[in-house]
Amino acid sequence: MSNPSNYPRQTADPLDRRRRPFTGRHTPIVLAACILFVAAACESDPDCTSVECQTCTITPDMTQSQIQERLIDGGCKGIIFAVGQFNLSATLIIEGKENFKVTGAGKDQTVLSFANQTGGGEGVLVTNSIDFTIENLTVMDTKGDAIKIKDSENVTFRGVQTIWTAERSSENGGYGIYPVLCTNVLIENCYARGASDAGIYVGQTTNAVIRHSKAEKNVMGIQVENTINADVHDNEVRDNAGGILAFDLQHLTQYGSKTRIFKNLVVDNNGDNFAVEGGFAAIAPAGTGILVMATRDVEVFDNTVEANNVVGVGVISFFPVSVLGEVPLTDPNYDPYFQNVYVHDNEFSKSEDMNVGPGQTDIGMLLISNFGGNPIPDIVVDGVFKPDAGDNGGLCLHNNEGAGFVNLDILNGFANPSFDPTPHVCEGAALDPVELPQQ
Repeated sequence: MSNPSNYPRQTADPLDRRRRPFTGRHTPIVLAACILFVAAACESDPDCTSVECQTCTITPDMTQSQIQERLIDGGCKGIIFAVGQFNLSATLIIEGKENFKVTGAGKDQTVLSFANQTGGGEGVLVTNSIDFTIENLTVMDTKGDAIKIKDSENVTFRGVQTIWTAERSSENGGYGIYPVLCTNVLIENCYARGASDAGIYVGQTTNAVIRHSKAEKNVMGIQVENTINADVHDNEVRDNAGGILAFDLQHLTQYGSKTRIFKNLVVDNNGDNFAVEGGFAAIAPAGTGILVMATRDVEVFDNTVEANNVVGVGVISFFPVSVLGEVPLTDPNYDPYFQNVYVHDNEFSKSEDMNVGPGQTDIGMLLISNFGGNPIPDIVVDGVFKPDAGDNGGLCLHNNEGAGFVNLDILNGFANPSFDPTPHVCEGAALDPVELPQQ
């Protein structure tokens, strides 16, 4: 489900930092052992202020409490997870760091496994941090979200994998890579598989770039929600129920605008929708390539949209979700219409193998049945336009190779669908690139 406030999460258990009391005769021995341990773990120089010379190494033989202590304090200005599999039982918590890096030996060499997790919901939880980087490691089989970063600034995910080994299971965690309520987020060269909501997600954030990454076998591949200024480009999004989504939901901290989705390979997103019931992800049709909903100032261009067999690119208001999904509109500040959406210079193709099994959603089956099982045109519009949006209804289409079009007239029960794109054939406004301080 897309709204973080609604998704059932488990709160991280407090860390047990209790220690046995020291006796006087053991004190010198214990102090000496602590000094040797810290010296071995942290390469620290009192005259050094850079991350590189104050990093601490964590090895697979360390206990959960030892690892957590290094992350909390331990004199470390950065953390290196060594080669190997770390079998962890509770959320790793990082809070209030500045200019801090967590790095592994490589996403196929350092694996943080939470298969036997009993404490907390997330795998790694980072809050209230500035200039934070996590890179070159895998987080696997978490109970809830894999890597959640919240209320932070200048956040970088690089060379990170989030994986659930169970195939398309609603028992998998909701989100893989999950920054929320952040500023300046970069996600690059990452991989996400198996999330029961979104593999790669950015929500309620200002300034985000998702690039050169891959998402497959999630419910949603890449999701941009209530975010201002986002670039999603040069990604491969394959074999999810839905590929790339940009939308606004109600009752959140901000409303989104200015999203560019470009130069992505969006292929064969017809997999089962295995989301937990009750959220937006559980409503979206299996077979969706790119979906824009109830947001504004969006540019979708230079994408290859291939074999997404229900919707190639969908542009919709929130009204169909509200009516068909029985989700009432209760936020007076929420604008349920889309505005200023420009879809141009994309390449489309489809096959005829639609998902009509139990992994299809009710809305997906409604679309399929209304077309009698025949191929649905590539560009799908719900037909609900903002009253003051002008002649084009807030949507411009230009030079989309091989694309069919349909206005569903969905709120009138598909009574008068139109296959004529002429009202929307125009050139819209190109958006500016997103610039981040860490790029």
